[in-house]
Amino acid sequence: MPNSNPDSHSIDYPLLDNQFVQLWAEDDILYCIYKPINITLEVAKTLGSIRDQYMQEQGLQHVLLLADITNLKGFSKDARDFMSSPKETKKIRAGALYTKSWIGYVIGSFFLKFFQEKDSPKRLFQNWNKSKDWLEKQREAIR
Repeated sequence: MPNSNPDSHSIDYPLLDNQFVQLWAEDDILYCIYKPINITLEVAKTLGSIRDQYMQEQGLQHVLLLADITNLKGFSKDARDFMSSPKETKKIRAGALYTKSWIGYVIGSFFLKFFQEKDSPKRLFQNWNKSKDWLEKQREAIR
């Protein structure tokens, strides 16, 4: 089994890597590591398109999302509103946000506070393995 820790560089799955994000999927978990960027509405729309295209290429209908937001520099309100809208979250069954940074924790807290899709479980973590374990439990609860 490959190591899906964000600090590891041995990913055995198709990896998408661009100026905004790294994406890869293992089974039905979509891993997303944000680069050091400010997410504006325009960037959020681009990220949504990138995610949707990657999911389509990988044959994924719905996913559990584990997003590492440690490196984010900022997240505009318009971008948060867009990324948390039902249209953008309809393919995400559960979401875990992970961060090692204080600013990431603040960004994650704001994002979860205003998340519009109430039916999808979501949580913020400061431990990668705990976030992955929580998603595994969500998978079992959803089935």
